[in-house]
Amino acid sequence: MGILFIQFIDSFTLYSQLVEGGLDKETAKIVKGVYDRGLPLIQLGTVVGTAFSLSLVPVISSAVLKKDECVLREKTELSIRLSFVIGTGAVLGLNGLMHSVNILLYGDAAGTDMLKIFCMTILFTTIAATTAAILQGMGHAKISALTMVIGMMVKWGLNIWLIPFWGTTGAAVSSVTSFAFVSGINSLYLYREGRLPVIQRKTLQVTLKAGIAMVLLLFVYTQALHWMSPPSSERSLQTVWEALSGVVVGGIIYIRLVLRNGLFTRQEVLNIPYGDKLSKWIEP
Repeated sequence: MGILFIQFIDSFTLYSQLVEGGLDKETAKIVKGVYDRGLPLIQLGTVVGTAFSLSLVPVISSAVLKKDECVLREKTELSIRLSFVIGTGAVLGLNGLMHSVNILLYGDAAGTDMLKIFCMTILFTTIAATTAAILQGMGHAKISALTMVIGMMVKWGLNIWLIPFWGTTGAAVSSVTSFAFVSGINSLYLYREGRLPVIQRKTLQVTLKAGIAMVLLLFVYTQALHWMSPPSSERSLQTVWEALSGVVVGGIIYIRLVLRNGLFTRQEVLNIPYGDKLSKWIEP
């Protein structure tokens, strides 16, 4: 629903603020169309990012009913850790491949830099969705609804403020900021309730190292493809191959590095979908 609210608020404010910022009406329509390219990417990234972490919510709800504090705390922490790791990987991977993905889906590279900023929203929508579901399972649905309403007010206010100066980049920044606010408040509430330990330094270090390594290797991979066969046109077969194969290559690299560095135990991995296959990548 939060992503739908983004689209709803942008439909009321983006075009008018672009015109107010000095663009003529026709150009403003074109620029808004380029900005809207980011919404399907955010939706897809959020679905992928939450697919694993939300699988633990029924266990969390069951622990609430049984008043099992140990399981509740353990599964809540694991769920948040999963959403952070997968959300970060999705953001960094998309940033590394955004040029070719943009051409693959839309035929040109217009707005690539803005879309890189916009897609940072995926990390925070993933955490926001996961924490909201946990709060719902704990019987605190009103808190997650309230934070979403306030987050959308933040989005609206920042749109009015930033778009006349920064254009669609301002709208992208406002989306990232609003969902960062929602995920931050939800996480803070869980922390104050004693359910959510602070994310450990090891989680941050391993996630960032794996993400940076993935981006660097994707850069080498795409440059090697360009060197072997420069694309004859923007939407060439090579660009399609670069985007699709890059997603697979980047995903494998990132997941293997995360698992090889001991960020998840074998038992934790077995609790998530496809865990029996992923657990084979963990060091004995």
